[in-house]
Amino acid sequence: MNIIHICIDALCYNDLFNNKYNVAPNILDFASSSIVFHKYLSNAGPTQFALPSVFSSTFPLDYGGYDNGVKNRPITLPQTLKDFGYKNYFIGANAWINKKEGYLDGIDTYIDANDPKLFWDNSKIYFEYNKKRHINGRIDIKELFEITFQRAKIDLERTL
Repeated sequence: MNIIHICIDALCYNDLFNNKYNVAPNILDFASSSIVFHKYLSNAGPTQFALPSVFSSTFPLDYGGYDNGVKNRPITLPQTLKDFGYKNYFIGANAWINKKEGYLDGIDTYIDANDPKLFWDNSKIYFEYNKKRHINGRIDIKELFEITFQRAKIDLERTL
């Protein structure tokens, strides 16, 4: 049996299936002949915190926190399904899902539907947050540059 995982950031069940407008006709047509798990929920709202919950049924700060994705978590849904003989196909339009952070473990085929600009938008969010931390005296200028460089390095790798 084949399983197709579709992760479109900020497209939730209510928006997709309970909206009077036909917001995603192809996904709705596909879903009409599929099994759809509509009561799947996460333990956090922001994407980076929510994904570890969705993929591993754990809290965002478990197993070293959310910055490492699910690579340190002992059980993930795609790997469990693969262990039971399922083929996993994944279509992702989400900047956080990647091999480095363990999200693609157990995935046989991955299609990245991201716009690389998303990665740099994320870098900007991190920079603005840490700039405020520097202005408020919570981190020094050296830490600000180290954090900014590290985030840019990660986002450059993701863009490639």
